[in-house]
Amino acid sequence: MMTTPYRIVFMGTPDFAVPSLKALDQDERFEVVLTVSQPDRPQGRKQKIVPTPIHSYATEHGIPCYQPESAKTEAAQEEIAAAKPDFIVTAAYGQILPEALLELPKFRAVNVHASLLPRYRGASPVHWSIINGDKETGVTIMEMIKAMDAGGIFRQKSTPIEADETADALMDRLAILGAAILPDCLIDIAEGNLQPVPQDESKASYVARLSRDTGVINWQDSPQAIHNLVRGTYPWPGASTYNDGKRVKIHRTRLVSTDDMPQDYEVTPAAPGELVYQNKRLFIACGAANVTSDVLEILEIQMPGGKRLTAEQCAHNLPLDLQFGGPDAKT
Repeated sequence: MMTTPYRIVFMGTPDFAVPSLKALDQDERFEVVLTVSQPDRPQGRKQKIVPTPIHSYATEHGIPCYQPESAKTEAAQEEIAAAKPDFIVTAAYGQILPEALLELPKFRAVNVHASLLPRYRGASPVHWSIINGDKETGVTIMEMIKAMDAGGIFRQKSTPIEADETADALMDRLAILGAAILPDCLIDIAEGNLQPVPQDESKASYVARLSRDTGVINWQDSPQAIHNLVRGTYPWPGASTYNDGKRVKIHRTRLVSTDDMPQDYEVTPAAPGELVYQNKRLFIACGAANVTSDVLEILEIQMPGGKRLTAEQCAHNLPLDLQFGGPDAKT
């Protein structure tokens, strides 16, 4: 039986990690003796140094926060070892840990991963689950080993992906879901009641980090595929298209059944990437529109150098005979 709280070194950086840290910090069965975060970075146009979300939480709650450039240095490993952790817990820390740290804790080094492993190992699993049109995702509490996201699974929790859910909204939900199952999972590990289950390597898949090019829309794709891309890349890198060689941002879309369209709207005559404005609503033709029952409606758009516009605002702020496409697209 536990006589003193289990000592936790928590390693994380973005907002996704905060609920898990908070869950452990507020649970009397644990003592978060050290947080480790990526260094604070300059952000915004003024390049002001902004604390990471984990750094901010740690400061507000009196928890030491260590921010090395790399956890692989001897100095970083010595700093973390001095905390004498029973567990190292990571959640979107942003670096692969060296083997010395994986072997350091009394019990285990565990990770909160935002997918149902072995599917979507690697970076940006939440975004790709939406881009790929998945109907379900979840979180995994897993053992950390040298290979990326390949350790045994302690516990998982699944959740549906809503039809219009964006990556940031889903990320927030998964962060809370992971935090809810993490504390009891650690207790079960410490008490010898939970062993990691090896992942099925035949079902493993990997996803890459997002880049600005990830969000470039191919208007030959189906309305559903484009809607998934818009949702899955929001808010960064964002979905985009081009007109006269200039980048246009597509912030929000939705799918509309052809049964709900204005009676005088026809899908097939418009070329892929062509805007159609009717009844203060903005529709855009897609390559597969004539073989689907849905049409893509643009809810928010942003022209180069401009502000975000709703469809209703577009009538007064931009020409409605635009043709979108790749970097060489013209009006």
